[in-house]
Amino acid sequence: CLKIGGYVRYQIDFSSDDSGWRKKSVADLQFTASSDTEMGTLTSYIEVSTTVHSYSDNWGETYDNPAEPYSDGSFGVDAAWISLGGLTMGYTDTTFDGGINGEFDSFGGHYVHFMRYTFSGGNGFSATLALEEEDYNYDYMPNVVAKVAYSAGSVTATAWAAYDDDALGAGSDEFALKGIVSFKASDALTVQVGATYNSGANFYDNGYEWSLGASAMYQVNEKLALTAGGQYLADNLALVGADDFALGMVVDYTIVPNFTAKLAVNYKDGDSYGDGVVDGFLRFQRSF
Repeated sequence: CLKIGGYVRYQIDFSSDDSGWRKKSVADLQFTASSDTEMGTLTSYIEVSTTVHSYSDNWGETYDNPAEPYSDGSFGVDAAWISLGGLTMGYTDTTFDGGINGEFDSFGGHYVHFMRYTFSGGNGFSATLALEEEDYNYDYMPNVVAKVAYSAGSVTATAWAAYDDDALGAGSDEFALKGIVSFKASDALTVQVGATYNSGANFYDNGYEWSLGASAMYQVNEKLALTAGGQYLADNLALVGADDFALGMVVDYTIVPNFTAKLAVNYKDGDSYGDGVVDGFLRFQRSF
């Protein structure tokens, strides 16, 4: 069978570091084809998106005609993969991808070429082992990523480990660790706690040696959800000894089925910032 889906998004970004709004429109298409075989379900997935940016800040300083806004666009493949049973190969988010609820957190995740196998135990346990390549013709040694997840009742725990053989092309091998625990305290309240550790700068790092974060999401009703959280980030890998933190709040609202609005406001400060930064976005999205 063939399934076609996607979304159209309009987003307005803001930051106290800017002198104007930044607008973005996204068109995303997703194609899924599946069929049953004697070796399990055979699936292929393609996701393509095009994004148009418009910037209103510093028009008069940067462009000849300040009354004419600047815009640019991009088109790309966000995912292209094939799976048969537990084996998947292609291009998409790294297996190391994963964060906590909210728009403030920094828990790592990039697009990669990969081959991975996922074992599902059927009792809430799953394990994934992946070989990943972040660059073309870089070397013959892939990165190795492992992910283990377990769910029992209202608790879900997930752990990741990644090994980078040639970290950022610098010739050193580094590793990254991450763990997230999610607890559904009630039908309405979900609490998450996460931690990261990086042995040094690598493809999977979030810019810091270690971090701790937490969030709480409260589903007020079927239309409205509120999320608040924060993350402490220690020992900036680029600025030795610099510690930072981020706080954030998110309001998610379903206007009508398949049409949602999201407002995110974040505050970031610490040794890496001259002054604290307030940023976020207002997003409208129609999914189909």
